Amino acid sequence: MPSAAACVDMCQPSASSAIDPYSVPAPISITIITNLSAINVGHVPFKGIPEALTEAMVGRVQFTLSPVSTVLPFAKEGKVLALGVTTATRAAAMPDVPTLAEAGVTGYRWDPWFGVLVPAKTPRSIVRKLNAEIRRILVLPDVKERWSAMGAELMPPIALEEFDRYLAEQAALVAKLAQAANIKPE
Repeated sequence: MPSAAACVDMCQPSASSAIDPYSVPAPISITIITNLSAINVGHVPFKGIPEALTEAMVGRVQFTLSPVSTVLPFAKEGKVLALGVTTATRAAAMPDVPTLAEAGVTGYRWDPWFGVLVPAKTPRSIVRKLNAEIRRILVLPDVKERWSAMGAELMPPIALEEFDRYLAEQAALVAKLAQAANIKPE
């Protein structure tokens, strides 16, 4: 695994990064990485992760941020080099890949997450039923195993009120990161 300094050296003075426009964290994450690592990166928008990852594999962009579950098969085949994970701890599916903080991007951390959202006017009783059923399903051994095989690490399922608080915290964090990185709404 190359050091963070070697990774920065591998990037040209104006490297290009692939960004999936449907992922709010990707542009923020890449901006923060560039600010913390002193590399200059040009934004190359793509319609989605498959296109962005393909462009990185063929060398038309120098790096992209993609979920471990998407990158894992390509990394195993040697088609991409995983330089780091954005989380606070190493990914269980890629234990030899350091966190970006370990790789030298001091102060960086982003824990991606998935949640199930419904229209705002959905009756709370239905939302509670959905939450309870989703929480029940997520702890089933075969479900946990399938997620793990894809490289995903499930956080413990949380109650509805906790998820509401978590969403509010994440929205505030994204706003703070966007402001710090001088990212403006488009």
